[in-house]
Amino acid sequence: MSRQRFTVELKHFEEPQECLFPADGLRTHLYRPSVDQDGKTSVARAARATIGIVILPITGGNYDVSIMFAEDLVRAGFTVLRCERRAEWLFSEGDGNGEALEPKDIARLGEQYLLDVARAIEWFAENGGVDPDRIGMLGISLGAIFSSRVAAVNPRIKAAVLLIGGAGLPGILASADDREIKQYRAALAARHGVSEAELAPLFEEALTSLDNEAYVSTLDPRTTLMVSGMFDAVVRPRFARRLWEAAHRPRHRRLPCGHYSTVVFVPLIKAWSRSFFVKTLCAPDRAPQ
Repeated sequence: MSRQRFTVELKHFEEPQECLFPADGLRTHLYRPSVDQDGKTSVARAARATIGIVILPITGGNYDVSIMFAEDLVRAGFTVLRCERRAEWLFSEGDGNGEALEPKDIARLGEQYLLDVARAIEWFAENGGVDPDRIGMLGISLGAIFSSRVAAVNPRIKAAVLLIGGAGLPGILASADDREIKQYRAALAARHGVSEAELAPLFEEALTSLDNEAYVSTLDPRTTLMVSGMFDAVVRPRFARRLWEAAHRPRHRRLPCGHYSTVVFVPLIKAWSRSFFVKTLCAPDRAPQ
């Protein structure tokens, strides 16, 4: 694969007048492949640049993983819109600092984020220089959970790559073996005066409406690719299987690793993702009808 140059532009979506979870709007980054050094570009490369890919990130921390996928896809010739988070998901500040959010606040944040992403996709389709009928989506971890729901309900999205995601958000939050999530559960349990095990009904009540499981039955399994870890202790295999079953059993590549150790397989996952988007978005004669 040739290593194309590219440009990156910041696109900041300001707060809507009515907002479920006020913060600072949504920051996105538009990656465009550059023309060849002689100022020209091939017909094939120009056509590839009209294919748009939207990327949603992991739960917290930096954006290195989504940046890595964005750069790989733009170097392959795609135009990419990489979304950041609206706010921190579990705590009022990053890296487990600040107050733990109540589950009902996470639900409001999630619903607003879905509205933000829908607005970003519409802008991308109309102003991003892409074919509005050839937009795909790639999500990682929590980003995969949201991407599956967006792809299921937004007709702009024609293909989805879902990396280390699942279905059953309340259960994922209640069972994840992750430092920040365990810290969150401990802080929330202390505030409510209950054990961590007793948080499960609270998560179910507040977060079931946000979960993707009730939506993904409308996904086309021919244009959906899942990748998960066999030994994932964050999004446990049973939750990946729930997504796979609810989405009518799309192609599912299971790797011999955990959640964070999927990093070992990133070169392979990037290649799978590129190939899948080429197959589903670039070749009209091969796209499912």
